[in-house]
Amino acid sequence: MGIDYGPVNSENSNTVISILQLRGNGEYHVVYMKKFLGKEADYAFIHKEVPRLMQKWGCVQLAADYGMGEGSNAEIRSRIGYDKVIAYQHMPAQKETVR
Repeated sequence: MGIDYGPVNSENSNTVISILQLRGNGEYHVVYMKKFLGKEADYAFIHKEVPRLMQKWGCVQLAADYGMGEGSNAEIRSRIGYDKVIAYQHMPAQKETVR
């Protein structure tokens, strides 16, 4: 599962999740996507929903936005385990050696 956080509790929320599944042919398929809107865009709702969906879909890891989402990542880690959350931050000007 992957999550990218947006502003909290907003009709214009950009918090989205996607769930990928590796198929036998080695290809990944998107099996579920959700954009959190309105009341569902509240982090308290998201913190409950992510672990529930991970369990439902059998997800083993959560790739999570590091920048805006680090506080939320800490809360989700406390619910699903530290080692299951992989925090990342997109840096368009990232140096090639780091990449």
